[in-house]
Amino acid sequence: MSTANSLPRSTRQSVYTALPAQAVFGPTPWLAFDPLDIDVRTRPSDDVPWQVPPVAWSADLSSPRAGFVTVAFAAGLAAGTRVLVQGRRVHGRITDVTRGGAIVTAALERELDMQAATLQELRRDTDIVGDAFGAFDAEVASAAASAATARAYATSPYEVPVAEGERSALHWSVVSHQFATEAEAWAASVGGIIHDFGLLSEDVTSEEDWGTL
Repeated sequence: MSTANSLPRSTRQSVYTALPAQAVFGPTPWLAFDPLDIDVRTRPSDDVPWQVPPVAWSADLSSPRAGFVTVAFAAGLAAGTRVLVQGRRVHGRITDVTRGGAIVTAALERELDMQAATLQELRRDTDIVGDAFGAFDAEVASAAASAATARAYATSPYEVPVAEGERSALHWSVVSHQFATEAEAWAASVGGIIHDFGLLSEDVTSEEDWGTL
């Protein structure tokens, strides 16, 4: 932390659940430095991905204390809507920290605060991507196992444990359909992983949840 701002360990994100027609959410327990550093996503329930909000929103950093984020939507949201407020700062140097050869402590502290906030957000998003790649690897391994089984069916039909007289074109059609269904499910799951790279893990439920896919 600095002399002006408290920056404890944080993932710099907060999740809220809307009351009927609720339009204002916050303030967050973490600081931001510019309204442009704020990103908001919503979803009607926890079993669907985060989405761009259906109505316009704005971020206020002045109430009740400078730096803490309050988000206001142009219209009230449906009851139960989940609201994700995230810090997503793109850092830049906007002022100098020395003047006339002397260090300006207030400017230096603010610069270090902004860097710390950016690093916290970077760590949060890096962990999410890492979890996504882990899930992707597991899906690839599952698909490879299914492919190996399908190949065994195709090349060694007499090893398939079916009763005498049941080997027929219909039986092999059912087997082929089974593995085609598994392949479709795998493709859909990979698509979900790629989609979440640009947003956030679907399992974020609290400000301190790093998220998993």
